[in-house]
Amino acid sequence: MSAISLSLGLAFLVVAFWPRLRRFFWTLQVPGPLLPRGIKGNLVDFMAQPRTFGPSMVAKYGPLYRVYTNNCGALLAIGDPVLAQQLYQDQANMAKPLDAGLGCYLQRFLGDAMGLASGRKWTNIRKAFRVPLSPATADASLANIEASLDQWEEETLEPLARSGVAVTVPEVVAMMPITVMLNIFFGHKFVRRHSAELARLTEDADVIMKTALYNRLACTSLYRHLPTGPNRTLASFQHNWAGILQAYETSQERREGEGGAIDSVVDFMNSSQAGSITFSEVADTMSEIIFTNQDVLSPAISWLLTDLVVYPHQAQSLQLASNSGLMDRATLQDQQPHLLNLIKESARVHPFFPLSIPEVLSKDVQLGGFSLLAGTTVSIDQYSINMNPQYWQEPSTFRPERFEDSDAFRDKWSLFRFGFGARRCPGQHYGNLVLANVTARLLARWRLVPVGMEGVTHHELVPMVPGNFAMMPDIKVRLEDSGENKNAQQNVAMDVFSRGKENRKMETKELSSEVKENSKNETKDVTLEGKENSIKETKGVSPEGKEIIERTSKNVSSEGKANNEKETSDESSEGKDCNQENNNALNTPVLCEA
Repeated sequence: MSAISLSLGLAFLVVAFWPRLRRFFWTLQVPGPLLPRGIKGNLVDFMAQPRTFGPSMVAKYGPLYRVYTNNCGALLAIGDPVLAQQLYQDQANMAKPLDAGLGCYLQRFLGDAMGLASGRKWTNIRKAFRVPLSPATADASLANIEASLDQWEEETLEPLARSGVAVTVPEVVAMMPITVMLNIFFGHKFVRRHSAELARLTEDADVIMKTALYNRLACTSLYRHLPTGPNRTLASFQHNWAGILQAYETSQERREGEGGAIDSVVDFMNSSQAGSITFSEVADTMSEIIFTNQDVLSPAISWLLTDLVVYPHQAQSLQLASNSGLMDRATLQDQQPHLLNLIKESARVHPFFPLSIPEVLSKDVQLGGFSLLAGTTVSIDQYSINMNPQYWQEPSTFRPERFEDSDAFRDKWSLFRFGFGARRCPGQHYGNLVLANVTARLLARWRLVPVGMEGVTHHELVPMVPGNFAMMPDIKVRLEDSGENKNAQQNVAMDVFSRGKENRKMETKELSSEVKENSKNETKDVTLEGKENSIKETKGVSPEGKEIIERTSKNVSSEGKANNEKETSDESSEGKDCNQENNNALNTPVLCEA
């Protein structure tokens, strides 16, 4: 009898898990390590040798190879731009694993976020966040970005310069990236008023992300039932983060039009379309945008500043004196091409995640001579793609001018930065904007003096923080005032910001019109808490920002207005698709490379 029961049990398991077992055995045809190295698989190898492990796997197994991720899941890594092009042109809208390949703890943290959603759920969340993630809103956020940089100078740069203490570059960057994102989405006045609560949330989010990335047991489903500190931190974070979102909805700053980009999401929730998205989806998506991007934006800024230390002539070649305040996207593209190329080159040689967020094949496909089944998990080996000598001449050389004569294929498929496919990272419109203005602000007054960097004359010689999944530089600098007069810098004419102001305001109004019209026609509004609230008209730009725009409007030239009407040339056609509604779409990453 027991033998029959055992046989039936085994038969049931085989039937239940047969699709997964079939995919696993099918992936064994692709060359790679036969067995995983523990519960975290080969992620530990990528973290131990981030610059060399991927290329060594390509050299040993070919441009399509098999590795293992959390919970011993098999993953196929793509290390060649041609294979990436073939895959994403065949199926551009692939879904994401619910745990992003990092295990159950991350799924509990971001389970309802846009970046891990698929199908109709993704479509509805993307629709709610269409306005705050648009190019127009990025440009309209310059006043809040400026407030973030002012705070960075006041609280971090000036004390460091006075102390004369040598610190690492990430310590110079400090918490500025999170401050920037908080100010963009909530407005700097609300963020200042709730600074203590947001500081605690930032600390909790750091614990959560480190647990998801480095705790071997946390990736299992068993971990949620254990009385651990990270479990309590996660529960506390989710409760307190919900409180911040609810406080913002009824805040004085929002009522008086001094809020941030999330205003349009609140309006969406209070409109007739409110039933299409839940509060949990808003909360998790905002967690994803604000807190997980600390592991994206912070490395991007840290490596860019490190490159300016290693290659000081690059900083000297930038003409940023008249742009010390604010640059919009059009100004960066048209007036600062070398700065834009510097940002791209830094991203190319420092792909701070060794592997991209995994994606799941939506149908069977032939790739690299192998037949891959629907449901197979794939990822991009970023270092192998970005450093491929077939497409980049002397790939180890730091040469920003290479982008001056780059062709469309290399720009689109040989540089993995904001992702591949029709659904590239929707946060891409903020990436270059923040990096450019951070660089301009720093170089306008400050100088990074290297400490103990004798012999470090090449970016590949820069040591990295060991054991990190996100690659971070580990060099020390001392901050010095460059001798420029701060007040003179602050009084520089703001023509950069004012160019095209009317076009930016009109674009923001057009993008917001659908949300606002629905909001005005509601007789009973659904609030984030499910209570009745009246809807205030959202102002896309704070009164402070409008005052700056109006004060400088006289400086707007007709040439500047025309420049702002153009789309930025580096936005590919698939990048533009990122802003289109697609009810058949499966997914897009917000957890993306900046």
